[in-house]
Amino acid sequence: MNIKGKHVFLYSGVFLNTIIFATYYSVVKESLSHWGTLAFICCTIILAALPAGILMGVFTYRSWSIPLLKWSVLLGGLYTCISIALSQALEYTSVTETAFFPCLNGILAALLARFIFGKSTGKTTSPITWLMALLAACGMVLLMISAPPSLNHWRGDAIAFLAGTVLYVLYVFLVEAFLQEVGNDK
Repeated sequence: MNIKGKHVFLYSGVFLNTIIFATYYSVVKESLSHWGTLAFICCTIILAALPAGILMGVFTYRSWSIPLLKWSVLLGGLYTCISIALSQALEYTSVTETAFFPCLNGILAALLARFIFGKSTGKTTSPITWLMALLAACGMVLLMISAPPSLNHWRGDAIAFLAGTVLYVLYVFLVEAFLQEVGNDK
C-alpha cells in the first residue's frame, strides 16, 4: 500500500471511529433499557471486540513482543473499564449528560500537563482553545444544574465524570507512554 493509500485508510478509520463514538450513547441507552449493563457489555465484547481482536491478531502476529502484549492488555482493560462505567452511568442519567462529560477531557489534560507534569501549555494552547474549554465547562455546569436533584442522577453524573473524563484522560496519557516505549521500535 502506498503512502497516499495509507493516509486514506487511516483517516477513514478515524472518521469511522468518530461516527461509532457519536452514536454509542443513543444506541446503548436503548439497549440498556432492555438488558442490564453487565449483559450488554458481555455481548459487546463477545460479538464485537473479540472478533476484531482475533482479526487484528491474525494480521499483526509477526510484530508481537512481550512489551506490546503487556501494553495491549493494560490499554484494552482500561478502555473496557471506561465502557462499562459509561454504560453504568447511562442507567442513572441522561444520554446528553453522559455524552457531554468527555468535553472536559481537554481541560483536565491541560491542567494535568501543567501542574502535575510541569509542562507549559501556553505555547501549544491558543486562547481560543481555553475559551472553548471554558464554554464546555459552563455547558456542563448548566446541564448538571438543570437536572432533577436525585441521588441516582448525581451518581450517574459522578460515574460519567470519572469514566468519561478522568479515566479517559489517563487512557490518553498511557497511550502516549505506549507510543514512546513500544511504538517507536518500528
